[in-house]
Amino acid sequence: MEDNIGANARMLLGLGLGDKRILEQVYRASVNGEIISNHERQYVASLMEKHAVTVPKMDTPIIQRSAVKQVDTASQPKKSRTTLMAAVLGVAAVAVIASVVLMMPGTLVSSPSGYVEIDQSTYQTGDFMLITGMSDYNIGEAARVNILDSNSNNVWSEDVTLRSDGSYSTIILVGQDGWIAGEHTIQVAHGAVEYIMDFTYDN
Repeated sequence: MEDNIGANARMLLGLGLGDKRILEQVYRASVNGEIISNHERQYVASLMEKHAVTVPKMDTPIIQRSAVKQVDTASQPKKSRTTLMAAVLGVAAVAVIASVVLMMPGTLVSSPSGYVEIDQSTYQTGDFMLITGMSDYNIGEAARVNILDSNSNNVWSEDVTLRSDGSYSTIILVGQDGWIAGEHTIQVAHGAVEYIMDFTYDN
């Protein structure tokens, strides 16, 4: 279970700040309940203080397949998905089609890139997964990130704060207790919209 220093190290990793090797070591130690040296604690604290006001924008990670759908207000298990394939009719035409389909509850459509993105398509135990994306800031200041396995079991859940431009990011340690090998789904719920992406966990 990560503590405050682990959460800070995870945030710094997600923002691409500081020494990646040291921050990953601090985060792993926090999650696994291992000892974190005073030097490492001071390093994380100095980074947090240095970047408390100005945070640089992150580089765009590799874009993977993502989707967006309306969130069903009742809590239900993951349903089978229907994908709408649209011919290339120009940016304006695709936007109109997507907006019309999104008005139909429970319908899944291909979304423009940027709503939810990850840096790989396959992960193993101990890997760090960087999740980034964009949403409508007017919906609310925070979005809920869930990761479901192929049996619809929730293996990760957290609230992420949106920046003023609608962007968000978080980084997680893959393969902790409860993870099973196979297809997994990232769900980013924000207001009445849910952004979805699949990836493979190969332990």
